[in-house]
Amino acid sequence: MKKKDFENLKAGLQEVVEIERGEREPSRSFVIEKIIISPDGKFVTTRRFCKKCNSLSFVRLVRDITSNGISQIYWQCQVHHGGIHSPRKNIKHEKVKSLEIVIENLPVINNNSEFFVCKKCGAIGAANHHWAPKHLFNDANDWPQDYLCNKCHGEWHDKVTPGMYKK
Repeated sequence: MKKKDFENLKAGLQEVVEIERGEREPSRSFVIEKIIISPDGKFVTTRRFCKKCNSLSFVRLVRDITSNGISQIYWQCQVHHGGIHSPRKNIKHEKVKSLEIVIENLPVINNNSEFFVCKKCGAIGAANHHWAPKHLFNDANDWPQDYLCNKCHGEWHDKVTPGMYKK
């Protein structure tokens, strides 16, 4: 995004929020950044250090939707249109919501929820499931796997491995 375009966009935006954060950038001990949010909440931008570009760049808040329908939120560099970290660091939903940003309003870059169908019920938006639980089998990837939706996956774990996530 060109600086002139950014300035024109900024003129019509709703609010500016200042946040302190502890991540270090070259020549700075901390950054106070202004996050700009459009009136409809679909455009959230700021300037952040992009480790791939090795420079301070305009970024926007975007999301990918995983195969089981979960949004993964991250800062996308407007120079190379990828995440600003390698590997990409996702931002916690609670942090985004604390800024009163509606996650569902953020632009979707990749939607993988439409590709996989639940083996049990046929629902679209299923994730890969290991029939041999990883916490019980060191070779879980060598055992059969199938796609299950969140409902069927939860039901399987409730019946077959109750308390698995409490360990």
